[in-house]
Amino acid sequence: MKTTCHAAGITAAPLSPQEWRA
Repeated sequence: MKTTCHAAGITAAPLSPQEWRA
């Protein structure tokens, strides 16, 4: 579940995983 959200976040956001994740 976390992996799916991670991939979706990177694709939807032009920022790095650590950026949108914060």
